Amino acid sequence: MAVTQTASTDEQQRERSGNYYLKPSVQKGVPFHFAGETRTPDGAVDYGYFGPGSLAWQVLSPATVAMLIDGPAAALELIHRGLLSVVLEHDPINDEDARRKRRRLAGTPVEARRSPREVLDRHIRTGLVPTPIIVGDTPTAAFTAKRLHAYHKPMKSVVPGSPGGPEDHYDAASAKMMLFAHVTICHAGLRLYEGVVARDGRLPRRFSPGQRDQYWREMVAFAELMGVPREIVPDSAQAVADYYAGIAHEYRDVPLRAFLSRTAQNRGLYLSTFRLANLPDTLRMLALVGVVMPVTLAVIPRPVRRILNIPRFLDPAFNALKVPFGLLLWPLQKNPALGERTAQLIFGSEAGGALRMLREAREAAARTKAAAPVATV
Repeated sequence: MAVTQTASTDEQQRERSGNYYLKPSVQKGVPFHFAGETRTPDGAVDYGYFGPGSLAWQVLSPATVAMLIDGPAAALELIHRGLLSVVLEHDPINDEDARRKRRRLAGTPVEARRSPREVLDRHIRTGLVPTPIIVGDTPTAAFTAKRLHAYHKPMKSVVPGSPGGPEDHYDAASAKMMLFAHVTICHAGLRLYEGVVARDGRLPRRFSPGQRDQYWREMVAFAELMGVPREIVPDSAQAVADYYAGIAHEYRDVPLRAFLSRTAQNRGLYLSTFRLANLPDTLRMLALVGVVMPVTLAVIPRPVRRILNIPRFLDPAFNALKVPFGLLLWPLQKNPALGERTAQLIFGSEAGGALRMLREAREAAARTKAAAPVATV
């Protein structure tokens, strides 16, 4: 049986290159291709670095994961001195200069005060912007990773409020920081998927130990694309646990006081968004927070709760939240189009459109792979 390869049309190329959340993957003068749309130099269908059937696609592709991953990712990252410092000093949601640059690049007016739309945009970017690394063909994935790495290169300085010694310097684009971001984002996606995403007509549940190890083996390619040497990337669940144990000292002295001070200087991140003129977006933001916060507390590991000073006796209550939220999110997982419409309602048409295009690309690639002849010996 011949392989029926799905090629992108000019209309699809225009839609992709014009989408706000997919633009970081668009290389000038080069078509934007998803997995299964092109061929490798040896003539094989290019499914990218992961492809249909991979656990990377299964875990990180659902709309529910894209919409919610920023919460657990932030919980895992912002207790770390270096990552919190990057957010303090360089993230558009906190740093005014970075905020204005981001708004100019997006072609949107820079308001004197933050709006709920900016908060919503920052939240969904975590789940959408890196996705072409997972779902793109190899050139698209490699370019997206290169672009994201370059975006983080200027993000280097000294931890706020620290003495400024060698251990107090941070560099967001260094292999060390990229590895930490890689592990925490992949871990957040895994915890979220296992905790609240239904699959196979059953309630959410943990992977088997073998599946967890397979997921981490697959994700080594993601870290390599972001500039991390393969030999230092954890490739199993135990290796990830050992990695966390090895950096435990970096969770001390998290400059939360500096974070709160900086947020106050910027007129209060969330308080400044509550304005009558922005009531619809404010309600969307409140609805999102009402889901993301309990889901985050339900899926983050117990040691992270301890670092966040959450009492141990609350663990059973947070663990019990997985079942009701799994049921609440079940329709979005069972009907992907409903998940995309939900994303469009909360985050806007650009987010809904990006999720739809990503889903259609995955479905087309799966059909292409299913039609491929089975090799025989």
